[in-house]
Amino acid sequence: MSSNVHKYLRYLPEGSIVVDVGSLDVNGSYRALIDPPFKYVGIDLSPGPNVDQVMSSEFDSGLPAAYAAAVISGQCLEHCTNPFFLVKEMFRICEPGSFVLITAPWVWPIHRYPLDCWRFLPDGMKILIESAGGKFVDSYLYDRDCWGVGQAG
Repeated sequence: MSSNVHKYLRYLPEGSIVVDVGSLDVNGSYRALIDPPFKYVGIDLSPGPNVDQVMSSEFDSGLPAAYAAAVISGQCLEHCTNPFFLVKEMFRICEPGSFVLITAPWVWPIHRYPLDCWRFLPDGMKILIESAGGKFVDSYLYDRDCWGVGQAG
């Protein structure tokens, strides 16, 4: 996440809001990577460590449209019952021109929390981004993760 944050978010004005979808700290957090220089807002389905706001549902962040200057999400999509709806919500809460940075496993053992439904490949990330109305920027494999980068219209 660090290299993608540096590559895609470095031109954001200081204090810009970056939302982390699936932020519950189970085994680490991106908060220190974002805050400062940006304002980190962690959202998840359950309250707990690193969650600033509990989502209304799996597909409704409870945040207004065009709320964030960027959205990040790491190791969350595989636990979602319908990643297409969640990625659409990520783009909805982004300002036009904002980046959405997503990572999810393409190879990893089953790890239910509470569900483990999906694995992702670059073509799948491209389809997720485009079907959500985002502009596809990049997708690639790195180690056991698949990365997707999209830009809000």
